[in-house]
Amino acid sequence: PSFDQLNSIPVSRRSPEERSKDIDDVLNWARNGKNDEDDPTGEFKKIDQMLPQKKSQTPEDRAREIESALDWMRNKGLKPDDSDDSVAPFDKLGSIPVSRRSPEERSEDVNNVLNWMRNGKPDSLDPTGEFKKIDQMIPTRPGQTPRERARDIENSLDWMRNHDVNPVTDDVPSFDQLNSIPVSRRSPEERSKDIDDVLDWARNGKNDEDDPTGEFKKID
Repeated sequence: PSFDQLNSIPVSRRSPEERSKDIDDVLNWARNGKNDEDDPTGEFKKIDQMLPQKKSQTPEDRAREIESALDWMRNKGLKPDDSDDSVAPFDKLGSIPVSRRSPEERSEDVNNVLNWMRNGKPDSLDPTGEFKKIDQMIPTRPGQTPRERARDIENSLDWMRNHDVNPVTDDVPSFDQLNSIPVSRRSPEERSKDIDDVLDWARNGKNDEDDPTGEFKKID
């Protein structure tokens, strides 16, 4: 499919390394009898109850599914706690976008892109030509570090793989021609903190002290 027919690229607020650790944490919680000590926020337990169990699912697959659901909710600004009536069981929420590649594989992809960049972008480290093609398509952001650039390239490549788009063989326009792909000026860490601030403001009765600029109230 052409890019003008596709929705915007969803980018996780968490790095592949952080998501890989989340999977390990969920797996550890499951293997230790799903005790509260390994799930202090209660998020693993809540999502485990909400997510339909698949037949013949391995513990590793289940952990990945729980982490994918948790990551999806974080990106939507949702928290899977009992007090949040806006969170319905997942079989009523529709499909959750799950990458076909594991966080470990995606972390390796980021490192491969970074290695390609640091070595002068040789073809030998990019045998498929995908890194070079996407690098030419994505606008460079001011002040962007090499690792941030590598993550942008990997995020775009992962999205293309999930939508069966090949950046080398398919007719894909450059990203600066696409209005549908938003690039945030704020880092994932800053955006995550913003969400936490909004949640604190809402839970504390929406008082002005937690919203000194009045932006939360205005948007709300």
